[in-house]
Parts: sequence; C-alpha cells; structure tokens
Amino acid sequence: MRIAFLNSWTLDVAKGSGTAAAITGLAGGLEANGHTVEIIGPDERASSLLLQRLLYNLELKDRISPDDFDLIVGFDIDGFDLSMAVPFIVYLHGISADEMRFERGAPRQYLRALSHLERANAHRADRVIVTSEYSRGVACEAYGLPAEKVGVVGNGIHPAHWERVAAPSSRWRVNTPGRTPGASWGPCRGCSPPRPMRSCASWAAVRN
Repeated sequence: MRIAFLNSWTLDVAKGSGTAAAITGLAGGLEANGHTVEIIGPDERASSLLLQRLLYNLELKDRISPDDFDLIVGFDIDGFDLSMAVPFIVYLHGISADEMRFERGAPRQYLRALSHLERANAHRADRVIVTSEYSRGVACEAYGLPAEKVGVVGNGIHPAHWERVAAPSSRWRVNTPGRTPGASWGPCRGCSPPRPMRSCASWAAVRN
C-alpha cells in the first residue's frame, strides 16, 4: 500500500518531542510490514511554528497528487485544505482543545487556533485515530465526533530494542545513599510484554 504522511511538524525528535518520534516510528513500522510510506514534511523557513504549519497546508496542493497514493494520513491539522479522492485518516497525537485548558496567554491562543483547524480536519476525514481512550473521549466531546468514527491506536515500541535493554547484561550497578550498595537497576522484568501497535493500514477500508 502506498501511504502519504502529511506532516507540518518538525521531524527532529529533539525539537518535536513525542510527536516527531511517533510519526517516524509509525512510518518505520508500516514499512517493516511491506507498505510504502512517503513523509511529506515542512519547509522549516517560517518565523514561527504556527506560520510554518499554515504555509505548509496552503502550499500542499502544489506538492502532492493524492491520486498517487492509496491512503493519506494527516497529523492534527494537516490536510485541512487538500481535496482528495482517496481514504483520508486524521491522526490526533494530542487534542489541542484539551491541551489549551492548561495554558494561558499566547500559547493558549495558539492552541485555540489549532483546535478549530483540528476540528474541521477531523470532521472531513474518513476516520480519526487517537492514542488512548482518554483522547478518544475528549476528541468526541470537544470536536463533536461520533464515537464510531474515532479509533484508538496506541503508540508502539520496538520490541527487539527493549528486549536488549531489559537483558541482564544491560543492567548497571550504582551506589546510592540509603540503598543497598551495588544495587542493580534496569527496566522492569516483571512487566507484561506490550503488544505491537496494529498498523493503521488496517484502517484503509474507509471508502464511503
């Protein structure tokens, strides 16, 4: 399956935090399952992130031909101004309408603007993906989305990597005041192994 990721957010993990990691990780997971993913990223020339994201979307129609793909995934606001005849999924990694409740001043106004675009994008999408049941409830309430339109796909991890990290050889020994000298520290060995994240490609059958 040919999948386009529309992403106006930076892909630099150091700048983009969890959002950047989720986007690149999801792309890698899909490619590992035999799909082709093209990330259409931003031209980071704008003076602010909001301007960058708006310019990205306004110029998107000149950068992409939706018919070249089987599925298009827009992150948050991305794709709101793009006409397309193929299935369109909106991935809300965070809900701006929820995040703005904890901000004041300019950051609050920024998130308020994003929330209006997120709402419009979510309504025009065939499906909406969020990362938790909490986010699902917030998205449905804040954006007026029908519950059956919103699905939960948790953030995935790389099992092989964490199995190496959890191996006894990866543990380290430290001397900490108040603790047993030479105590062994490492990832939790008693935790249940996480299930791999299901591919969002399974959401491709969303034609009306």
